[in-house]
Amino acid sequence: MSDSLLRATYGNFAALLLADIEGDGLKECIDICQPNELSANIVKIPHHGAYPKNGDDLRQLLEAIDPEIAVLSVGSNNKYGHVVPELFSLLLSLKNDTSKRLEQFICTEVTRSCVHSASERISMGKSGLEKQQLCAGETTILAETSGTWKREKEAEHENVISTLKYPACKGCIDLSVVSI
Repeated sequence: MSDSLLRATYGNFAALLLADIEGDGLKECIDICQPNELSANIVKIPHHGAYPKNGDDLRQLLEAIDPEIAVLSVGSNNKYGHVVPELFSLLLSLKNDTSKRLEQFICTEVTRSCVHSASERISMGKSGLEKQQLCAGETTILAETSGTWKREKEAEHENVISTLKYPACKGCIDLSVVSI
């Protein structure tokens, strides 16, 4: 796996793209990078929503980044079980922490965790949904040097999640059975 990341800045705006960073790469980012090198308005969550064995390091890294929004680039019908409920749980805890800036996290496509209960996901193995369904869709960020930004919408995220049984971004995910 790749242990690289990209930090793009435009004046006072920053986006941190975490690619497929995991394992030792997560720990190295925390240990080596200065806080100002990690701080970002937007973070692209690594590895399409997989949860690393060292989830505490991912938590520490996301706390250091302290983004306003987290984007999960994931396919509805992926065969890896992404986005895993543990990652949604982590993002919800950061969103609910009033000392953090995270206001929202979005997936590009609907995931099985937002459609099926924990017991249904177990019977599915790691398979994804039968067909692709946009959630937030393609995410385009328009940033200004002042640090303000806005997200252009491909899909009406709020309309999509209103149709889902367990929309994770609204804290409705079924975590009754968690597997790490």
